[in-house]
Amino acid sequence: MSFHRARVDTIRAIVAGSPSVSAHHSFAAISDELEEVKSLMRVGLVRRRHLLAVLHATRALDVTLKTFVAELGLHHAPSISLGASLKHIERSAPTILGAAFTMRQRFQSSIVTSRNRYMHEAGAFPASDYEIRVLLAEMEHCLVVVLALE
Repeated sequence: MSFHRARVDTIRAIVAGSPSVSAHHSFAAISDELEEVKSLMRVGLVRRRHLLAVLHATRALDVTLKTFVAELGLHHAPSISLGASLKHIERSAPTILGAAFTMRQRFQSSIVTSRNRYMHEAGAFPASDYEIRVLLAEMEHCLVVVLALE
């Protein structure tokens, strides 16, 4: 898990570089969720550690995207889920932001579907640290793409 620290720090730096997110009151909660991922080495049971990494990392992404959608006025009501935020960004990107967001389906599959499986299926756990590394890499890619639309 120690190799996750650098990736999590990179994700936090990307979020901190977003004017709309870093100035929002939710930035502290986002940072706290990411710090939780870094602190998971103390969790003894590996499958619990992996599940908590998914939970905390995707909660940080969820709040980041909800904040992005709200702050840029991409939807009249707050997003209620990670997938909904991605859809609001996809629908708004060409008209409001002047850039196309074509990666929604990729992020829906690689992040949202994966997260939903672990959160909603009893007995489902990430198989290895590699799976967590892939999830964090996809989250980083998602944030780079989305926050570049700002």
